[in-house]
Amino acid sequence: MEPININKQQKTTWFIAFFTFCLLFLVSPDSYTHDLFNRADSSIFFMCGKAWMNGMIPYVDFTDSKGPLLWIIYGIGYLISHYDYIGVFWLSILLYWGIFYYTYKLANISLSDKYLSTICVLFISLYIFCPWYHYEIRAEDWCLFFVILAIYRVSLHLYSNQTVSLNKTSYVLGICIAGTLLIKYSISVMMGTIIAYTLYYLIREKKNVIAPILCFILGIATIILPFLIYFLTKGDLYAFVSEYFLNTFKTIHNSNSFGTYIHELFCVFANSSEAILFTTSIVGCYLFSRTIEKYKFFPLFIVLGFWMITIHHASDYYFSICTFFPVWLIIILLQKVKYYFQNNPKRKIIYISLTVIAFCTLWNYTFTQGYLLRNLFFYNNNNRSDYYNVAQLMSQIEKPTVIYMHFTVSHGEGMPVAVLPGSKYFFSQLGATKDMDQEQREDVKKGKADFIIIDTEQLTNSEKELLNDGNYHKCYEYPFWFHQYCVFTKHNLRTPDNNIKMSNLDVLLKRNYLK
Repeated sequence: MEPININKQQKTTWFIAFFTFCLLFLVSPDSYTHDLFNRADSSIFFMCGKAWMNGMIPYVDFTDSKGPLLWIIYGIGYLISHYDYIGVFWLSILLYWGIFYYTYKLANISLSDKYLSTICVLFISLYIFCPWYHYEIRAEDWCLFFVILAIYRVSLHLYSNQTVSLNKTSYVLGICIAGTLLIKYSISVMMGTIIAYTLYYLIREKKNVIAPILCFILGIATIILPFLIYFLTKGDLYAFVSEYFLNTFKTIHNSNSFGTYIHELFCVFANSSEAILFTTSIVGCYLFSRTIEKYKFFPLFIVLGFWMITIHHASDYYFSICTFFPVWLIIILLQKVKYYFQNNPKRKIIYISLTVIAFCTLWNYTFTQGYLLRNLFFYNNNNRSDYYNVAQLMSQIEKPTVIYMHFTVSHGEGMPVAVLPGSKYFFSQLGATKDMDQEQREDVKKGKADFIIIDTEQLTNSEKELLNDGNYHKCYEYPFWFHQYCVFTKHNLRTPDNNIKMSNLDVLLKRNYLK
């Protein structure tokens, strides 16, 4: 039998896959190393995906300010593993393998060195997974793959000597813009900068624009048509457009907590983490522009376009979509390393040594300050006990449903017993309109959900009357961070066993010990 011949490109691909698995295994709250409690948006995404897979109709029986492609992803994760996020974990490995692989390919256009291009991947991962912005897999993560893929395909035309099919690039751009549109459409608006610069390239190079535009439209149709057909057959198209585009736009307007645009910009630079991210991105764009002759401002145009839209949002994690942009600074620094060591026959050893030292130093500073202090499987505290006490209460009802009333944050309560949405607005979106809030209140008044979870700060006399009208009574109360939460139900339930103890092995293996 002849030995298997694995070329250098395959070795790099497998190394990136191995690195991706090791990184996410350690830091992802969805992985085997983490318990289920203490999360935010990802619990909502999983709830929506789970509801869809259980026959509920999106934007009619449940909704959120996100697109259906995101819910399909989490729905597949649910089908893989019903009672935890392990399915999502394996999907996120595929996601970040793609992100890191195309980061490698983008870096290699300028570096033409597989070792340095791989090093670029290692260091951009520190930016992307910096806990200043990133503490769980969010919608921005799933959009980031499309953003990087689009930048890479356009960069092949702008900076590479390769013969690249313009029609194929246009088709890929169509897929990317449609993918982000059906996950979080504000990011597809940001990606308009990439499309605009591509049109500028076509016009400047006097290319035929008809075929690329048709391929671009075909790429969009490839992603959108299946969803369009589904919504038409379900009679759900109006609800989809109304909820995802119109109502979401209203929530963005209502949640604009920074006030004026100038004030927003000031707030960005007043925040050290965002200032560092922006500065390193801009400096990288400037230095990169000095190394090329044509299309110098492509990176800068993209960076400014993304930032001009991102700064309208109030939370740090929105900036995670911009954490890829220091890639050009990393590329320039690695070019300097390549030039300095190019005549050194032992340069590979030096590359590796410098990488290990720098990467481990930054890892220690960055990751131990955030990820490794969050719900690891041995992190057995009162929050975890309360989480499972609530799940134990919900397990007494077959197919329980829940509403997180008003602006109560969901931590995924009920995940171990597959809880489902008890209302179309089963939680309150940031910037929720009066109509959205009123519909949720009506569902509480009608007693539609089995459980209501509410922050005690939101528990006014008006809310107490609504709960009484729905025949709810308080069955549990627990603190989480700086808040106090109350659980209400309309059922007679056994008091949870407050002494329940989960072995670390059970948590690590994600055994459903509530059954």
